[in-house]
Amino acid sequence: MNVQTLNNELIGNTDNIIKVLTKLNHEHIQARGKYITFANISGDNPNACSILTETLSYQNFSHGGSGNIFTLAMDDLGCNFPKALDIIAKWLGIQNTLQYELHLPFNAFYKRILREQLEPESSLKVYDESRLPPLDSFSKLFIDDHISVEAQKHFKVRYCHEDDCILIPIFSMNDELVGVKARNNSNDDYNNRWYAWLPYAKSHVVYGLNWNYKQIINKRTLIIFESEKAVMQAWDCGLYCTCAVAGHSISEVQARIIKSLMVENIIIAFDESISEDELKYEASKLLVDNITYKNNVFYIFDGNNTFLKQGSKDSPMDHGKNTWLNLYKNCRFRYEMENYDTRN
Repeated sequence: MNVQTLNNELIGNTDNIIKVLTKLNHEHIQARGKYITFANISGDNPNACSILTETLSYQNFSHGGSGNIFTLAMDDLGCNFPKALDIIAKWLGIQNTLQYELHLPFNAFYKRILREQLEPESSLKVYDESRLPPLDSFSKLFIDDHISVEAQKHFKVRYCHEDDCILIPIFSMNDELVGVKARNNSNDDYNNRWYAWLPYAKSHVVYGLNWNYKQIINKRTLIIFESEKAVMQAWDCGLYCTCAVAGHSISEVQARIIKSLMVENIIIAFDESISEDELKYEASKLLVDNITYKNNVFYIFDGNNTFLKQGSKDSPMDHGKNTWLNLYKNCRFRYEMENYDTRN
């Protein structure tokens, strides 16, 4: 199920939000204009929790929790993010397919094209994980790059002995395997060290959301890196509200996925060598300021190369937690639309 489809059905729709809360067995549900109050399950405080109808943000005043309606469902049901989406969609009577009547020749062909246009991220080919080698060998090369065995296990990284390469499985936001990225286990041909072991449309995927969705929503913050490795390095440093876009250009599909999270703060943390103008342009794709949702977009730019060596092309996570904290503290700039003329 596509989270953007559910957002469209829930945002501003008090009846649907109440239906979900009722199905989750919450009581004392009261609509109060722009928010809805309700009790914890088995709780006696009728105003213990609230959800903002225009953003789906959730706050638990008695227990101190926060998130959104989807993380609330994850907690109440004890399930992962994709399962929570499927259950909520079922409660709302939403099918996981596009509902368009086409009376044209080659109907199936046109339906596929329509789906690719309206929900391109949902048209990705899904692979069976059984195609991957066993999860029993890990990469020393990654360990040397500050990605521990524990992180490799968590992100299901494995080693392919037959091809002598490291495999990074690429999962969609719905936790489906949609591709595999390979890294040669040597630097003999450094410029061609990365390739697609199982092909995928990288512009349609935001890596890490299947792992980090709940932490991103709870923190109301998303940090965007270029590489999947940076997400793993961040995880090893205890930083879980991260994702990667596989490059330094955010596609239209990726921007739509990122904005659908409706987080308060977005931080672009691309590699050294990306100019400030480029960072501002990418930030302009993510800024939202409307009646229902407003965010803050920042970018990391070490203009004096204080922490990242000039010409290194290093990621902000390549040198560990302390370097990241210094970059975050000293090299984080807020993007302001009026100060930048966005290219067409």
